[in-house]
Amino acid sequence: MATCHQSFTRIPTNAQGEIIGLKGVCTRIAKEVAYEHFDLTHVNFKAHTLKQWEAIHADLAKVFYYDPPLKDRILENYVKEHVSSIRNAWKKVWLAKGNVGCPNKFPIHVWESLV
Repeated sequence: MATCHQSFTRIPTNAQGEIIGLKGVCTRIAKEVAYEHFDLTHVNFKAHTLKQWEAIHADLAKVFYYDPPLKDRILENYVKEHVSSIRNAWKKVWLAKGNVGCPNKFPIHVWESLV
């Protein structure tokens, strides 16, 4: 018997709603989707709107389902942690190399706003 989730990838979670399987796949796609919806020139993470988060969750719901359901704000916390760590990495490169260190294909307006 076919399930309603057959075209989606099931992301296994534990009873606490934390991802326990396919975490790398889930987080990689979550980062890509977040980058599509966020304005990376915002230095303060709280500047991202509820509408942006809703769009991220809607896009991810087209790809994944979580069984059992995810704990509230787990994806938000992951993305926040990722964005903070990548910004710190960019800052280290900028401090060491200046504008020469700007990553390839990185939007220059974002680079300039963060450094």
